[in-house]
Amino acid sequence: MRHLKLSFFLIAVLSVPGLAAATGYGELFDAIPAPPATVEDAGDWVEGETLVAPQVLGTQARLEAAKQNAGNTDAPAKSATAVADALAAWDRYRQETDGKDAGSVLADRTQWLLNRFAALQKRNSDPEQARHMREQELAAYGTLFRSWKQERSPIIWLAQSKLAAAGAPEKLDDLQQRETLMSFSDALLAESEALLGLTRLAAERANGLSEPDLDAAPDNRPSTLWDLMKNPE
Repeated sequence: MRHLKLSFFLIAVLSVPGLAAATGYGELFDAIPAPPATVEDAGDWVEGETLVAPQVLGTQARLEAAKQNAGNTDAPAKSATAVADALAAWDRYRQETDGKDAGSVLADRTQWLLNRFAALQKRNSDPEQARHMREQELAAYGTLFRSWKQERSPIIWLAQSKLAAAGAPEKLDDLQQRETLMSFSDALLAESEALLGLTRLAAERANGLSEPDLDAAPDNRPSTLWDLMKNPE
């Protein structure tokens, strides 16, 4: 019955006319649900080994719809000044992360936490200590989620306003400008995708799922939680 309810929920989300077009980058990013607060809460997010939390699946459906409909708009291209302003905004946006893709930066930080905590848990055989580590790992994901969302949300909203003022990128005659602004759009969607990925991973890890491959991890991995706090690098 629960799966049936979720199916109807996702069908409703995906079938709303103009959903993707009506969902701006800032709205989508701000709607990303936070990781579960406790290991007990995380237990309600899965059935078996499957994530079933509607707040995650619904947001994923909105994100996929937005990606599929990116650039599908009847809005005309705006003034050359607005386009130039959007291009300058793209440069500033990239400078915020030293030219790296912001979604990839978050994904790397998430993977860093995953590898470190997985290495700690692999060295532990005490069930009570293992649960404590899961709680600490979940708290770490929650802290990363909140700090990243607080930092990036105003940046994304500003970028959204600049892109909206520039109009539809596909209507631009200049190929380089068109591709640049479309890359801008893709990057903003990638930020929501990475943040949602953090929430999904946190829920899965709290339920003992999503084990990483640690074979390629560095030899100086921490052996205790205290080692991790002392040497975060």
